[in-house]
Amino acid sequence: MALAVNTGTLALAAAGLIVTGLTASWFTANVLSMLCLATDPRFRATAYGVINTAVFFLGGAVIFFTGIWRDQHISLNSIFNVGLIGWVACVGLLLTIRPVAAAQPLPPPAS
Repeated sequence: MALAVNTGTLALAAAGLIVTGLTASWFTANVLSMLCLATDPRFRATAYGVINTAVFFLGGAVIFFTGIWRDQHISLNSIFNVGLIGWVACVGLLLTIRPVAAAQPLPPPAS
């Protein structure tokens, strides 16, 4: 997305947005496989919804605060350093995920 923001060429901006759109599904594939390892099957859909909600809210917050920091003439290098700290924190959280024990089988649906 940064490529689309920092270019004066419409074609290059469009190419950056297309690449972003095509690679967004990689996130979904990785999140679903992690959810299968870490959550009970009954709660996977809810967990996926909570994750998507958090991603959208946090993405909006990042855009909002980056705009505020740019208005205060804070350099992009400093902003990226803050992002790096957040990325390292996320890696640390990811390393704490452990598979859950096998869940009890779900009861058959009522007829």
